[in-house]
Amino acid sequence: MRSKWISYLAFALAAMEVALAISSWMLSVLCPDFGVRNLLDEAGIRWFLGSFVDYVSSPVLVWLVVGASALGCLADSGLRAALPRLRRLVFRERMALAFSFVAFLVYACLLVLLVAAPHGVLLSATGRLFPSPFASALVPLLAFGVVLCSIVYGVASGRYFRMPELFKSLFLGIEKAAPLFVLYVLVIVLCYSIAYVFF
Repeated sequence: MRSKWISYLAFALAAMEVALAISSWMLSVLCPDFGVRNLLDEAGIRWFLGSFVDYVSSPVLVWLVVGASALGCLADSGLRAALPRLRRLVFRERMALAFSFVAFLVYACLLVLLVAAPHGVLLSATGRLFPSPFASALVPLLAFGVVLCSIVYGVASGRYFRMPELFKSLFLGIEKAAPLFVLYVLVIVLCYSIAYVFF
């Protein structure tokens, strides 16, 4: 059901892009005083194709990739299912959860050391936390923490016995989130096209 609505939304976004292109051509021809740029003339086509990679490759795309990977790993490792039923876990699962918690503490302490020290590596040149390399990498750092805890739990609980199983968990979430990447591209293209045409 969800993929059905996503497909309808994707079609609507593509239709809006086509309608915008045709409208920009009509407005630029019929009402040149409006200052509307034409997406279908030489300059518009050159802008659209020449700038496509620049406006699609934004931090949001990276956040989508690493976030989807982390959530997929969290689900596949069994850690997400284990958290709500803490009292019903078997001994091996409880031990795996303990190892995962220790990994989380070590990772959190390491991050604190990298930002809390007087001249922390992840602080800005002026010693601030925002903006800083830490702030820029906050989503990837959180995603890596989730992946680390998930992998530790998966290995300790016996979920992962071989490297291919572990590696597969890193892209399962990306497979499931694939429709979101298509929607992302369509939304970004439409937004930048509107900005080009009218502003």
